[in-house]
Amino acid sequence: MIVVDSSSIIALSKAGCFELVRALFETAVISEGVFKEVVVRGKGRAGAREVERGKVSGWLLVKSIRNLEELPRFQTFGLSEADAETIILAKELEAAYLLIDDKKAHDVAAYFLTDTQIVLLRSGSLLILAKEEGLIGEVKPFLDKMIREGVWISERDYERILRQSGEEP
Repeated sequence: MIVVDSSSIIALSKAGCFELVRALFETAVISEGVFKEVVVRGKGRAGAREVERGKVSGWLLVKSIRNLEELPRFQTFGLSEADAETIILAKELEAAYLLIDDKKAHDVAAYFLTDTQIVLLRSGSLLILAKEEGLIGEVKPFLDKMIREGVWISERDYERILRQSGEEP
């Protein structure tokens, strides 16, 4: 199982490849905060329709965190409620993977999840995994579309992702 944050949903949706999450993991989970951020407040924007479709078809589950007392601890790091919920939910569910793109949220997750077996992914690493599984032929077109659609990827990360996927920058 994979827990997914709003930043990754939006980035993958902008690239037209959010369905790769389903193809790779069968079941994905988002927090209520992510649902509100992407679908309710983000109505009509990238990710809203994709999340609604995933929820209706049953492969994308929306779950509440049990330990609400944990939220303030994560928010002291400047994380949004949705980011904090995502990290807490991944730990509570003992997820195999956590897909989270926001740098600060990713760094906080790495710190707080060190005592777990949860593998942290970003959208770029998900694309590499999709290529390795034969779901896509190339990573570069998806990265390029993300950038064209306003997703910020540093030049260094862009080149690293392409090299790790066996492609030339």
